[in-house]
Amino acid sequence: MKRFLFIFSIISSLYLSSCNKINEPYTLPIPVKDWYGKKILLEDYTGHKCQNCPAAAASAANIKEQYGEKVIILAVHAGYYALPSPPNFPEDFTTSEGNAWDAYFGISPNGLPKGMVDRKGYPMTRHLDHGEWASKIGTALSEIPEVEISVKNTYNPSDSSITGKINFKFLKTIKKKLKYQVLITEDSIIAPQLNATTIIPNYLHRHMLRASVNGPWGNDLTDGSTFNMIDTEISKSYLYSLKATELVKYKIKDCKTIVFVYDDATKEILQAEEIHIN
Repeated sequence: MKRFLFIFSIISSLYLSSCNKINEPYTLPIPVKDWYGKKILLEDYTGHKCQNCPAAAASAANIKEQYGEKVIILAVHAGYYALPSPPNFPEDFTTSEGNAWDAYFGISPNGLPKGMVDRKGYPMTRHLDHGEWASKIGTALSEIPEVEISVKNTYNPSDSSITGKINFKFLKTIKKKLKYQVLITEDSIIAPQLNATTIIPNYLHRHMLRASVNGPWGNDLTDGSTFNMIDTEISKSYLYSLKATELVKYKIKDCKTIVFVYDDATKEILQAEEIHIN
């Protein structure tokens, strides 16, 4: 009997290690004494077959409640636990962009749930368990931002297109190669989710990545060879058809645009912004 229990415990531990389990209590968000306008992008890598991912989503929700618009959450469905498995998990919430990031940063091979806070930690320590998110975010929010972002969307219901205008303002003199990314997300999606050993058929999926307007790595904002002086501004625009990716069938009222700027050398995100599409 003892031998059986020993073998069973080994098998159980191997199974659970593939989908990391984070024990309670979770780290609570910490107050930010001074805030200078820095907004944080929290990427939650998840999957509908990941039994511990609902706990990570709950941690993200607590952080969002604490910090509000200062923190932008992006749920990226990627890796084995995000693949569709009919009949229990028929939906495919993966995206080519999410898969590209997952492969580049090596997220899901390290076990889900995992996250990144502004993709900090180049090159080896980006992957964070959800119990670490709050403290990392609390520290990052006190940083003085290098770039300010403002975004305006105009939605045309007649052809399901978005016209976007983005303004980037440098808050310090910068000589870096910067890139900017424009994403489409959808909130409040009802679909099955594994929670521990139970399938929740009507689980509320939040902040889901749906598409990228400008590919997995965005477009160049600066060339890295010239100085971009403080208070100078760069404007960009985009036109995106939701029909191109069948996003037209989704709930426009729950869709948002996320724009962020990152350092191409380290992939660290310097600033982010989020607005509703309509």
